[in-house]
Amino acid sequence: MIQKKGKLIVIIVLFFFFVYLLVFSPFNAIQTLYPESILNEHTLSEKFEEMQVQEVVKKGRYTYIVKTNKQDYVVIKEYSSIIHYNWRVYPFTKEENF
Repeated sequence: MIQKKGKLIVIIVLFFFFVYLLVFSPFNAIQTLYPESILNEHTLSEKFEEMQVQEVVKKGRYTYIVKTNKQDYVVIKEYSSIIHYNWRVYPFTKEENF
């Protein structure tokens, strides 16, 4: 009986630990699986609120291409420390394959 409770507690603790890592760590798995979720960030939602976003494509670890009805943009997440970052938005000019 005690072993079952101990295993259950360990499983619950590990579950919440992994959920914490997926949601609150600098590596946000939600943004990896659903790149459109970057548009929920405060600064980006203000920038793209008047535009019709057609697609968001993840190009690198912190680099996204946001395709709108008017123009395409490169959006880069720049970290100033481990937990502080800023979003940089640049007009997309052309894509080069290296």
